[in-house]
Amino acid sequence: LRFAVTKGEDADYDAAITDLIHDAADTLAAQLGTDASIRDTVASRYLREHSLGKLTAKLNDTTFERLQGAISDAWQAGGTADDIVKAITDTYAEFSSVRANLIAQTECNDAYNAGRRAMADEWGADEKSADPDGECCEEICQPNVDAGWIPIEDDFPSGDQQPCFHVRCDCNLDFRKSDATIRA
Repeated sequence: LRFAVTKGEDADYDAAITDLIHDAADTLAAQLGTDASIRDTVASRYLREHSLGKLTAKLNDTTFERLQGAISDAWQAGGTADDIVKAITDTYAEFSSVRANLIAQTECNDAYNAGRRAMADEWGADEKSADPDGECCEEICQPNVDAGWIPIEDDFPSGDQQPCFHVRCDCNLDFRKSDATIRA
């Protein structure tokens, strides 16, 4: 038997994922001996300055900047995935909820990895590896995962510095100082 997911269950899931992301970043910050607020500051700035490059190529500059600001503001306010989707659809009503969810998931993971990278840089990590979250895209992600530990400044085989390696990518970064692995 299959039952449809209720709106309440969906909201609970989104809240749980948001909490897990923040808890993982807090754990990493504690392991690195850094301030977890770096994650939110870097992630918010990343969203405001770099988001949407993979997903919205045909928008005019004004709409593009408004969307970046809306996503960044929703993230900085501690918004859930639903809050970020709402910020996207409120700003650009032409986006379907499916596209808004795709944008929110991809951009939040991009920002999350940018925040993790900033904490790793502050800690002095010199190596990184791609860590798939659940199923891995064999064509794009798997070669990055298979590369193992690489110098922190090097590109992965896909040519990217960090995930998201593709739209809706769930990969994250792990960091270490040579042989001392730090994982969140």
